[in-house]
Amino acid sequence: MVMLMGTNKKDPVKDLLATNLKKYRYALGLSQEKFAEKLGMGHSMLAAIETMDKFPSSKSLYRISQALNIEVYELFIPEETGYIKELSEIGSLRDQIKQDLEEVIDTRFNDFILK
Repeated sequence: MVMLMGTNKKDPVKDLLATNLKKYRYALGLSQEKFAEKLGMGHSMLAAIETMDKFPSSKSLYRISQALNIEVYELFIPEETGYIKELSEIGSLRDQIKQDLEEVIDTRFNDFILK
């Protein structure tokens, strides 16, 4: 029996990309819509990548990695190797940065108003 490519056969590269992309996106607290907007990509294209229906161009892979603040190769590292960034650390770092920025903005706004 001859199987055609893409029929009933899971593509491990697309699967790994989709899994890691979702994990990193979730860690940053971004919806597909917001992340696609950040990338300048259509939401349907990002959804197709995350459901393994499409594979992004090298240019898109680069833009995705830059938006996630990781290297392109990190999108293809299996989680069980231990090399994937600790997602809870990324999430807590994001929360700390947000809190710090809010404090700085409030302080500078108050200094501006009081002067």
